[in-house]
This record gives sequence, C-alpha cells and structure tokens, in this order.
Amino acid sequence: MSEPNQRKILDARLMEVWRRDQKLHRTTGLLTFFRWAMLLFLVGMAVDWLLDLPAAARVLALVLILVVAILKAWQHGWRNLRKYDATHTALQVETKHGGMESLLVTAVQFRDSGSASNGSETLREKTCRLAEEAAEPLRAKDAVSFKGFRRFILLALIPVLIIGGLAVYNGPFVAAGFGRIFTPWLAIEYPTRTLIEINEGDRIVKEGQGLRLVAKISGEVPDRAEIILPKVLDTVPNPSCCQLSAQRHGEEYSGRPGSMDHE
Repeated sequence: MSEPNQRKILDARLMEVWRRDQKLHRTTGLLTFFRWAMLLFLVGMAVDWLLDLPAAARVLALVLILVVAILKAWQHGWRNLRKYDATHTALQVETKHGGMESLLVTAVQFRDSGSASNGSETLREKTCRLAEEAAEPLRAKDAVSFKGFRRFILLALIPVLIIGGLAVYNGPFVAAGFGRIFTPWLAIEYPTRTLIEINEGDRIVKEGQGLRLVAKISGEVPDRAEIILPKVLDTVPNPSCCQLSAQRHGEEYSGRPGSMDHE
C-alpha cells in the first residue's frame, strides 16, 4: 500500500473519531444549557409572579439565567470542543482501545515530520504501515461512546415536563412568564382568574349627586379585593362618603374605596 493511501485511510479513521467526539460534546453542552436555562426560568417566573419584579430586575434575572446556563454547558461539554488535531485524536483512540503502544501517535508524528530525520526511512515506513493496519478496522462508535448521553436527555426532559404540565393547566400564564423573563423590556402582565366587567360605559355625574355602578364578577373570587378609584378630576371622592359593594352567587363584598372584604 502506498504512503499516500496510508495517510488517507489513517486520517479518515481519526477524522471520524474526532467528528463523533465533537458531536457528543456539542450536543451534551446544548442539552445542559437548555436544562439549566429552563430550570432557572421556572425559578425566575415564580419569583416574578410573587414579587412582580420591575423590568430592570427581570433583565438581571435573564442575564443570570444565560450566564449560569452557559457556564454549565461549558463545564459539561463545550470546553472539550477543539479543532482537529491528529496527534490528540490518535492518543484518544489508543487510550480507549489500549495495546497499541503509541503506534498511531508515532505514525502521525512520522507523517507530520515529512522526512526521516527523526529515524531511518525503513522504520518510518514500517511504523506507518503497521499503524494503517491497526487503524483500518477501527470504528468511531467504538472509540467514542454515547452510553452516558441518555442521562443528559432525561435530565433535559425534566423542565420540559414541568413547563408542559403548567402550560396544559394554564397556558396564558406560562406564555406571560416566557414573555416577561426572556423579553423583560416588554410590558406583559400575568393573567388573572378574577374578571370584573362594567358594561355601562362612561358616566357623567353632576356635582352633589350619587352614582351607582353595577359590575359583573366572574372567575375566581378572592377573600379580599382592592378597588382603586382613578383621579379623573382635580379632586377625588371623599372615602367617608363612598360605600362599595359587590355580589356574586350570594357572596358579598362591601367596604370603602381601597379595599373590599369578603362577607
């Protein structure tokens, strides 16, 4: 077998191993990034929903999610991404298989030297021939195992299942969470299950006259509600002269502007 053919086959085997190895590290890093990003998103969404974080705090939360996810992806995969190096790959194959006594590494070094200055020409040709014979039956899947890859898939499925369950239960809530965390500069509010509808439109009230507003309450009725009267005039109604009440299926709210207690 001629030396050019030896180089071609040996490099082909080493290239296959390198490509499979890089594919493994890219994918495990991506799955790790996704898992940590989604888990931290769930934590951030819970905190945001409880505390109603301002936009600046949500930007900080987004940066924290991305930084931590990238660091974890680097730790579990991306740090092993590198350019093709025949010597390094040959050493990786020999470490995996064993018993080659640095044959592949030596053949690569002889080939890269381009001359017999580091040894006799006969020794150089013999080493390359033996390395070719040893490399020909090698397969990339034997040198780079994907056995541990299933664990990364299962771990990445955990946040997917949690988010999927939440989306089935309350899709608009999850959509609002995604919008508030990943686009914190947008004004997005979490949906509420308590709806208050006033169907009478705008009302004009003469000074000194009373006003009765009828509102329809639907959805979940909380134990305590707060009503805010917007300041549309130069003065606002005196709370001592205002009485508010609402009723739904026998459940009554009553109180002054600012709060309504369930009775």
